[in-house]
Amino acid sequence: MWMAVHVASPRIWSRDLQKAWSRWGCRLCSQSSSNTQPSHHPRTQAEKAKRRQAREKAVLSSDVNDPGLSWSDKEKITYTAPLVPGEKKDTTLPIPQSYSPEYSKQPHAVDKYFSLCIPPPNVTGTLHLGHALTVAIEDALARWRRMQGYKVLWVPGCDHAGIATQSVVERKLMREQGKCRRDYSREEFLKQGFSSAVTEAFVRLCDSGLIYRSEGLVNWSCALESAISDIEVDSKELSGRTLLSVPGYQQKVEFGVMVTFAYPLEGQEGEVTVSTTRPETMLGDVAIVVHPDDPRYKDIHGKHCRHPFTERLLPIVTDSMRHSLPRLTVIGGDGTMTSDCGQWLEGVKRFDARERVITALMERKLFRGKQDHPMSLPICSRSGDVIEPLLKKQWFVRCQEMSRKAVEWKREIYRLFLTFTQKCGRAGCPTSGAVGLGQKCCRGSTTRRCETEDLKQFYPNSILETGSDLIFFWVARMVMLGRELTGQLPFKQVLFHSLVRDKYGRKMSKSLGNVIDPLDVISGVSLERLQEKVKEGNLDPRESFVAMEAQKKDFPKGIPECGTDALRFALCSYKAQGEDISLSVSHVLNCRHFCNKMWQTMRFTLATLHDASVPTSLAEQCERGFESYELHTVTSALHSFWLHSLCDVYLESIKPVLKGEGSESEEQRVRERQVAVSVLYHSVSISLALLSPFMPFLTEELWQRLLPYADSDGTSSSLCVQPYPKTSQLKHWCFPKEEADFSLVQEVVRVARLLRAQCQLTKERPDLWAVCAPHQAETLLHFRSAICTLGRISALHLHCPEGGFTDSPPPPKASAVGVVDHSICLHLSIQNGVNADKQRALLSQRREKLASKLKQALARTQTPSYAEKVPDKIAAMEQELKNIEDQLLALEDTRKETF
Repeated sequence: MWMAVHVASPRIWSRDLQKAWSRWGCRLCSQSSSNTQPSHHPRTQAEKAKRRQAREKAVLSSDVNDPGLSWSDKEKITYTAPLVPGEKKDTTLPIPQSYSPEYSKQPHAVDKYFSLCIPPPNVTGTLHLGHALTVAIEDALARWRRMQGYKVLWVPGCDHAGIATQSVVERKLMREQGKCRRDYSREEFLKQGFSSAVTEAFVRLCDSGLIYRSEGLVNWSCALESAISDIEVDSKELSGRTLLSVPGYQQKVEFGVMVTFAYPLEGQEGEVTVSTTRPETMLGDVAIVVHPDDPRYKDIHGKHCRHPFTERLLPIVTDSMRHSLPRLTVIGGDGTMTSDCGQWLEGVKRFDARERVITALMERKLFRGKQDHPMSLPICSRSGDVIEPLLKKQWFVRCQEMSRKAVEWKREIYRLFLTFTQKCGRAGCPTSGAVGLGQKCCRGSTTRRCETEDLKQFYPNSILETGSDLIFFWVARMVMLGRELTGQLPFKQVLFHSLVRDKYGRKMSKSLGNVIDPLDVISGVSLERLQEKVKEGNLDPRESFVAMEAQKKDFPKGIPECGTDALRFALCSYKAQGEDISLSVSHVLNCRHFCNKMWQTMRFTLATLHDASVPTSLAEQCERGFESYELHTVTSALHSFWLHSLCDVYLESIKPVLKGEGSESEEQRVRERQVAVSVLYHSVSISLALLSPFMPFLTEELWQRLLPYADSDGTSSSLCVQPYPKTSQLKHWCFPKEEADFSLVQEVVRVARLLRAQCQLTKERPDLWAVCAPHQAETLLHFRSAICTLGRISALHLHCPEGGFTDSPPPPKASAVGVVDHSICLHLSIQNGVNADKQRALLSQRREKLASKLKQALARTQTPSYAEKVPDKIAAMEQELKNIEDQLLALEDTRKETF
């Protein structure tokens, strides 16, 4: 889908703190045990469980209409051509007999620019097909623009998933060098170029008041010893008491319980009971806050309670913000209790301290019990640790003003300001006049713009391509910071692609064990290795069983080697915008078969050229598809053209011409052969150029073999830098009348083949009569040779009852009858006659089945948006049903004429 660049309302930090405080800071104060309401919705959890069970059932059953991969090992092709790294591949050797993915492993003067950002590399684990989809789309767009003559920059991303990257890099440093991040200085860690840009951005944002340092409640991961963002926190829903494994603890820790204890009043009888899910934090209590209108506490406003462990007096207040209360930190960054807790707890791990505090409360007879408490437990998505909300001094960003500017900016006309001047105004500063690019101001900040030639040419980017689930996590942030730091949006368009799911509709996830590594699809992998990967994933036993059973069912022999080109083409053949993509490896394997079809076509072409049209509508379809970023329409058009138009129709049609059959004149036969060879060469060469952005390796290999036959000076060394074919350049290959007429020819061929199948003919080539109007007869006469070749008939007889044109008598009585375009009646002559009753019975049976399917399809059109999704399918069934009715009527007319 297309979306204008837009930023949602920002999160305000005060609201964020309020949200965090409502989750962690609120304690239930009462003079008796409190009754709390569950914070979750059991029905929602039940629905999730129901959906998960339905998907498991689909995986373990045969509900999905896919028999799994059907393939067999074949002898691998050995190539004798030496491959020297950095040298051009030798393509002068004979082309092998079949395609193998192994065989394809191998400056413009313009004023047009195209730039986009590639997602940063994923260092936290293996790749998945979602990464492959992103890169396949972006690479196809980059190659397409380069072939159009643009100067293309595909910018590598950086600083991706900071916490995740940090944890992986830290483990690698410890394993290889025995060092942690604290062993490196800031100068050693940052490269000079990157640190200058970071400093520029930081100082400018700080000067404008958008960055500030403050003490606030943050999501703290004790395992990582770092604050993490909200999007890196997973919520684990607990229905009550639950024992969970926590990193750094040998025994499981209890969660999902509400602990109630008492604070005795100072100087009088009575107590105030407090309920909390984190009793270890009571060591940091400095006051007790009660609601000012709650009658239970009316008589104790302003009184004090005595802390049982610190002997601290705790005032009972109605507004914590007006009393300037001290802020104590009782849990350190490493997850151990601090010195403010006293010697008896100092250095003790937080969840061990929890048990000690409860035991001590029991000893002082202040423990009032505990009960199950449904809650949402925050978990660090990177380490699996339980998040600790801590007060920390952090740098924060005010997003409200930036988001407002970003939203307003989209209504303006954008342009890049390449110059900037600023007065420093401080005495003695060498830049007190105009600050030039690259100069330093005495304030310590760099210039207002760290501009380079690349920035001038390629910023803003032409497009951002990303997943639809990253609109707020990535796109909005880039918009706000890009607008603030450069004065304009970072990209002109945003293209969202859908999520890649497995063929059962499940999201590909390590926790489900259904992630497919694209490298396994490219190079192939055994079932045993696939199952080993599931076992290495440390899954829940049930999930592990479901995952391994699905692998046995889907990949009984493993995943075959499909190659890079087949995977790229398969990924781009799905509609990227709209519904999620349910990817099946079987589809990728079909694309590998398509690669072999291309290979065989090239062998045929090379043999033809050695012995010795692309229709503009195809190039037009490719142009429209790329311009609208609907790559699936481009791959569909190319796939259909190569298989159905080039291979099934044209190659088969010209075989008799290449053999010298047809015309009686030798001169005419030579002329026809030259035309056929020329059209074949241009069809293949231009099709390879159109396919190049999707299949760069295979198309380059085949194009290099075609290059010696090209009418050029040989300066073009690579297909990837050839101009991308344009409709305007192919006008001389446009024959609209012939294309329109040939659709009728293809329909005649289809019905003729259908009649052959109904009569169970295999080797025989019977005669075919076409009873038609004079203008139709002229078209069929023009393409008579192609009809005979493609329809596998010996002769085509044309009969026009209306007069005006005819070259044969009426068709024989005993023949199979078919109808084309509701107006042409075809009669297939059978030597031993045809059983009209049997043909009528077969057609009636087919009509009943088709009518039933059509009725079901029409019933489903009542579902919202169904009719818009499958109109072609319904129209095709209606057309086929009409053709059967016409054929039955023709049989009935023939029967009447016979009697």
